[in-house]
Amino acid sequence: MKGNGDKDLMPYVLIWIIIGVMIFFIFATAVYANPQDDGFIPMEATAYCSGTTCSTGVSVRVGIVASKPEWYGKVAMIYRNNNGELGEFIGYYEVLDTGSERIKNGEVIDIYNPSEPWCKQFGRQDVLVKLVDGDG
Repeated sequence: MKGNGDKDLMPYVLIWIIIGVMIFFIFATAVYANPQDDGFIPMEATAYCSGTTCSTGVSVRVGIVASKPEWYGKVAMIYRNNNGELGEFIGYYEVLDTGSERIKNGEVIDIYNPSEPWCKQFGRQDVLVKLVDGDG
């Protein structure tokens, strides 16, 4: 008879584990259900390969983007927009340049890459952008 109590509790323990896992996934999904609630900004991303100097005076290089002047010095985390949800991670980019009015207004973020074929292949994409401070 000793130990039968443990066997009687086993189905209940498994049920509570399953309920806990389900609750975890419900909350985890809810966090990413609306990235805009987490500070992500829907934008259009384009790519450019021309020029030698950014509007901030630094040389153009891989890893920078052109965007709103108010965002200089920030880091942009860019993801593909998958119908309002975070899609594939595109990368981290420093905001060190600006461009046309659409870029200056924050409608478009322009990714620098020295390869014209890469820029043409990138084209225009709907993205979700989160800006974080570039210090530390």
